[in-house]
Amino acid sequence: MSEENARSLNSHLALVDQVRHGYCVLEARADKLHVDFKHVASIKDPASAVATTYSFDVPRGTPRVEQV
Repeated sequence: MSEENARSLNSHLALVDQVRHGYCVLEARADKLHVDFKHVASIKDPASAVATTYSFDVPRGTPRVEQV
């Protein structure tokens, strides 16, 4: 499924990357939820560099994430 197809079928998906191999790190703090989207430069090299491609915070008491 292409990224365009993924978005057209799932309008709630704002961040779709089907090329880079990534993951998401969530940090729950007392005042907010902090989210980092990360990807690795190569899945074949265990020592491959990791980059943060997008980050955002959700303030405490906010019932949902606003669209990016």
